[in-house]
This record gives sequence, structure tokens and C-alpha cells, in this order.
Amino acid sequence: MKNSLSILLIVLLIWLILFIILELTIVNKRKRNLINQFNELDKIFITRLNVIYKMIDIIKEFNKIDFESLSSNLYDYIKEYNEYTLNKKITINSQLSSEIKKILLASTAYPELLNNPKYVKYERHLKRYNKVINKFSLKYNKALISYLDRFKIFPSKIICKIGKYEEYKYIDIK
Repeated sequence: MKNSLSILLIVLLIWLILFIILELTIVNKRKRNLINQFNELDKIFITRLNVIYKMIDIIKEFNKIDFESLSSNLYDYIKEYNEYTLNKKITINSQLSSEIKKILLASTAYPELLNNPKYVKYERHLKRYNKVINKFSLKYNKALISYLDRFKIFPSKIICKIGKYEEYKYIDIK
């Protein structure tokens, strides 16, 4: 009787260890996929940030619109961007999406901007980058859903807390 109870405890312990290893493997795989999706997106974020900064410089040359606060924030974002966490980068890029509308409206309010070939080129690039960002955001959000699912399932939730896995934000860029 004692032998069978010992064997049962050993089997349960082995099963528990295997479950934890399997769960950690699944969570790590999903996190790697999520980080890879974000890294692709991040390259486009950085390029878009630089294009926005160049566009604001052109707009400021016309002295038509006050973009001082946005341009100073952009300078800080560009300078410190690589040091930000993933969630901070997502927040910044979400905020930039509303600012982009102001930048794009500048050309409708001041048609002389459209005579500047650099501005037109940057505007075209910005629109293209936004489309690409929307496409990659969908992939990122899909990977994030898969990753965050592990935080909702009972035994996995405990393992995620013990492993100190971070919960990330969704990208909501329009």
C-alpha cells in the first residue's frame, strides 16, 4: 500500500513538473512571437517618427502653424526611443496617431505646402507607413491575444505570475 502511494505521488510530481515545463515553453514561444511581431512594427514606428519630424520642420518654415510642443516632444521621443519599454512605445505611437491628423490637415489648410516637393514626398511616405503600421498592428494584436490567453487560464495564470511575465498593451492606431 505504501509503495503504490509513493509511486502515485512520484507520478503526480513528475506530471506536475512536466506540466510546468510545457506551460513555460508555450508562454515563452508566444512571447517570442509577440516580441518578433513588435520588432517588425517598431522599425516602421521609428521610420515614421523621423518622417513626422521632417514634415514638422517643413511646416514650421512656413510659420503658419505652431508645432513647437509637438516637435519638442518628437525630439525627445527620437532621442530616447530605444530606451523605452514596449508598452511606452505603444503609448507614444498611439498618441502620435492623433497628431498625424493635424500634420496632414496642414496641407489642406495651407495649399502652398503642396508646392514643396519634400513635404509632398514625406506626406506620401507617412500615409504609406500608416497603412503598413495598421497591417502589422493586426498581426501584433493577434499575437498578443494568443499570449494573453495564457494569463486567463487557471493553472497557466499561476505560472505566468510566478514567472513574472509582463502583460502588454494592444495597439490601437487609426
